[in-house]
Amino acid sequence: MTINSDYAGPAPERRAKEVVDMLGLGMASSHAPMMFQKAQYWPRVVERIPAEAREHLPHSARVEIATPSVIEGHIQKIEAAFAVLREQVKAYRPDVLVMIGDDQGDMFDDANNPTFSIYTGDEPIWGRSARDPFGVPPQERTKVVFRQHAELSRSLLKGLVKRGFDVANVGKFDPRGNPA
Repeated sequence: MTINSDYAGPAPERRAKEVVDMLGLGMASSHAPMMFQKAQYWPRVVERIPAEAREHLPHSARVEIATPSVIEGHIQKIEAAFAVLREQVKAYRPDVLVMIGDDQGDMFDDANNPTFSIYTGDEPIWGRSARDPFGVPPQERTKVVFRQHAELSRSLLKGLVKRGFDVANVGKFDPRGNPA
């Protein structure tokens, strides 16, 4: 994907280009709650699944979620997969990471929940760690802070609107949903 952009990026060789290559590597990951929990918490996470849904799980799945060695095997696979993603990012050496996600009621509430939004403010944004032990109230979880590049985000917003996307501009990080 090539976008003519007002943002030229920090790398001198990219500033010299008339057209900036904005997307060079795309990655994705699930963010299911169990993925970030120790084996001892997996059964408690499963308990959050409605009983009628749990009853329809195949027998093999019910056995797996009750078997510590199977759970530990899943955790090892998850950690190995995240290690691959970390190595890919490290090898690519991006100037910028653009994170895309769904809100799930954290930033926005029922009064306003845009399909797309871009945070264009100057202050860092934050969230709560999913790696804290299961059961820790959200407001007590470790706060994770993400640096923000306002100039780039404003350029992305401008470019997307110019191309017909209906994007909300979030100029101040002020969670209205369940930010905890």
